[in-house]
Amino acid sequence: MRFEYIIHSHPEGLSQNISENGSNTIEVTNIKPNIDNAITVNIPYPKVIKGKLSEVGISKEPLKLIDKIIKNDVRNGFTSSQLAIIKDNKLVYQNAWGQ
Repeated sequence: MRFEYIIHSHPEGLSQNISENGSNTIEVTNIKPNIDNAITVNIPYPKVIKGKLSEVGISKEPLKLIDKIIKNDVRNGFTSSQLAIIKDNKLVYQNAWGQ
C-alpha cells in the first residue's frame, strides 16, 4: 500500500511530496500562526476495490474454520460479529453474524 502526503505552506509556496511505504510520519515545524497564512495537509483514504481470495493468495479453508468459530460464539452468547479482510487494497472477504 502506498500513501502520498502533500504538504502546502503559503504564502511561501512551499510544496513537498512525501511518499513512503510502511510507517508514514508528517512533521510540521517552525510555523507561526497568522490569519493570512495557511497550512493544508490532504491525506486521502486508500482506495479499496473488490477482489477474490485467490487473487491475494488466501485459501478458503481458514475462513471456514473462522466461520465455524464465530457461529459457535454467537450461538453461545455473543450478540454479533463482523469480519472484513482487505489485502493489497482489495476487499476479499466480508461477513456478519448474529443480530
